[in-house]
Amino acid sequence: MNTPRTSIRLIEPDDAETLAVHLGRDAEGFARWDPERPPEFYTPAGQRSRIESMLMQYHSGEVRPGVVLSDDVVIGQVTVQNILRRVWRKAELDYWIVDPYQGQGHATRAVSQAVEMMTTELALHRAEALTQMDNLGSDDLYAGGPGACKIRANQLGGQSDPHCPGIRTCLSLRYDLRSSYSYHFASDK
Repeated sequence: MNTPRTSIRLIEPDDAETLAVHLGRDAEGFARWDPERPPEFYTPAGQRSRIESMLMQYHSGEVRPGVVLSDDVVIGQVTVQNILRRVWRKAELDYWIVDPYQGQGHATRAVSQAVEMMTTELALHRAEALTQMDNLGSDDLYAGGPGACKIRANQLGGQSDPHCPGIRTCLSLRYDLRSSYSYHFASDK
């Protein structure tokens, strides 16, 4: 069996229709991680507006919004956001893969490529990511790289954590990108 090629590239306005279809179809599955969204978020026009906003932030150096491709098909997003270019030189990493393509290693390969880009193109020293504790695929994915450190786990009962709005159980992960340029992540589940 041939493994599909996974790549990442800068998001484009032409990705709006595909992203709207994916996000609309998988909204229920993503609901436990995502905030409540207005109906227009799931339309091509809503996605086009969101992409244009992200590209404006990209041009000012605040974010690096990308899409994940399986061969040439858009199957998700990977975004480097809240880029801080001061002494710490860090950013947050966020990604999602649509349901039909989950569990095939695409997240692993996309995150690895994003970390390489953060290290080389953006010259960052640290990557941070948040995930819910019960998201075992992301927990395995984020825990595998050299320099990875799980820095905080909160069991908040009925309260929401200010670092993870709307999430009651949160894991925050930090990577020292200077420790190695070769990242090996466990398979996404």
